[in-house]
Amino acid sequence: MTPQYKYPQRWYAVLHWLPLVFAGLVAAQTLWLWIRIAATLIGQWFSMELGAFWLVEGPLLAVGLGSLITLLLALLLALLLSNLLLPLTLGEQGLYVHGLRGTRVVAWEHLKGFYGTRIGESARTLLFVRATKGAPWYSRLHGLAVGAGFTPGFLFTSDLEEFPSAMGYALRMVEAEQGMGAVRFQEEIPGPFLAIVTTPEHQISALWPKDRMGTLDVPAMTKRAARLAVVFSLAAPLVLLVDGLTKVEFPILGTLLLFAIGMAEWPLGSYWFVTVGDILNKPTTFREMLPLYPDTQLPRWIMVLVCLIFLLLGLPVWTLVLPIGAAMLWSAGVLRLLTEHLYDVEGSKSWLGTALPVIYQLFLY
Repeated sequence: MTPQYKYPQRWYAVLHWLPLVFAGLVAAQTLWLWIRIAATLIGQWFSMELGAFWLVEGPLLAVGLGSLITLLLALLLALLLSNLLLPLTLGEQGLYVHGLRGTRVVAWEHLKGFYGTRIGESARTLLFVRATKGAPWYSRLHGLAVGAGFTPGFLFTSDLEEFPSAMGYALRMVEAEQGMGAVRFQEEIPGPFLAIVTTPEHQISALWPKDRMGTLDVPAMTKRAARLAVVFSLAAPLVLLVDGLTKVEFPILGTLLLFAIGMAEWPLGSYWFVTVGDILNKPTTFREMLPLYPDTQLPRWIMVLVCLIFLLLGLPVWTLVLPIGAAMLWSAGVLRLLTEHLYDVEGSKSWLGTALPVIYQLFLY
């Protein structure tokens, strides 16, 4: 058994303790609310007059149930964040991953793939190890984020102590157990979300390489874009749905309407880029622009995470203006890069591509 490989202490502060503090704050709010609910009920039963400090506004059952739903969602979010990057130990039997809920042992025979990519322009590496058994259900989101598909596994970065030797040892053990070539190893597989967040210019160039325009499979790219459009269109409906659930409301119609409006942004944004090309005397076609727009909107999911934290902490709705505004600015910056790449423009002209999408998102939010 090797010694435990750990991440720097600052990682634990951000990825482990902050989610726990967040869950603790929501739990404390829930406990205090239920104390007030109990005090209100006692006051009603014994016809006692309580000060405004103890009173609970609204139907007690709905308020109490809403607080429990809020706590459940907060615990789920904290679980996802606190188990994002975990220390590990390598043994003869397999990979020992140490989390808050104990140690998971994943046998070498159950590790089926190593998917790695560089993060941004730095030398930092992100590695996803796919596992057929032993990985938690929510780890499928990790695989999706790095481009390994909706598959369970564990996420590691090169910030882990002795990362090259640890991962090299793991790969050798897997090959010894399963045979050479039995395990898939890919070095550069950044998923669209990770790529557009860390290296937007590189991702845009990869989507629309000017040196081999004639070889692009536009129909396949459009199908891929349709899937990504569904992903970014779910962002606003998710925030609305969570807000409704915490109030024991089920805004199904509003959620579906927001999703439909979000999906409409895809063709509208794509057509706007055709219009921008006409304005700049560099015409393009709607068919060519359709595969490009969805990637530029994926960063909004980071701000959705912030919105959910704000909602579950019970902050006023107006505070959501901060993460929503940040998401719009981020997307506008990526759209500007896309405009520069498509039409070879700089300065104020490069912001033309952001005009209609920003106005549309103001309407959406």
